[in-house]
Amino acid sequence: MTELKTSESLLDALRKASSRKITSEELHAQRVSFIMGSVKAESGITREQVQQVLAKQEGSKKAS
Repeated sequence: MTELKTSESLLDALRKASSRKITSEELHAQRVSFIMGSVKAESGITREQVQQVLAKQEGSKKAS
């Protein structure tokens, strides 16, 4: 059986990414993505609707 090894460059990139602060825009995009992945396709909920609800909850005046 062969021994699997992760490349050092990939490990370095993962270390750097794990220590970087996430921006509010990135966090918002992750929230939208999570919600869209959680609702059934038949629900009819659109990405725009999710963004509008989140914007309202976050106190933002516009959806991104």
